[in-house]
Amino acid sequence: MLFVAHPPPAPAAMWPPARDVPTGPGSCVLVLTGPIARDDIPGLCKRAHGLLERCDADPVVCDVGGLAHPDAATIDALARLQLTARRLGRRVVLRSACGELEALVLLLGLRDVLPCRGTDPGSGVEPGR
Repeated sequence: MLFVAHPPPAPAAMWPPARDVPTGPGSCVLVLTGPIARDDIPGLCKRAHGLLERCDADPVVCDVGGLAHPDAATIDALARLQLTARRLGRRVVLRSACGELEALVLLLGLRDVLPCRGTDPGSGVEPGR
């Protein structure tokens, strides 16, 4: 499911701040909750395209903290969401990614395509080779 917050609403406790990612006036936050089925991906990208056309933020923050138990379909959805944003001249930065999601991104070699910010430094996932 895709939600948009422009800028993030109160209460602030529901929106953990991302490190190195702007949030505030002029920013756009896409919130994904899961799980995401493969059949959901085209609709997700279509909705995101409509939202991004009305938003001028770059980067666009995608809060993925609500994606429990990420899998290959989750990665596919996020990669296609990034492609949708890139076609509009924007980029997506992931916020609040769990260690499992970060590990999948690294395992699949998509760290540069799906950059993660604001994740738990103690997640055990180390960037690099």
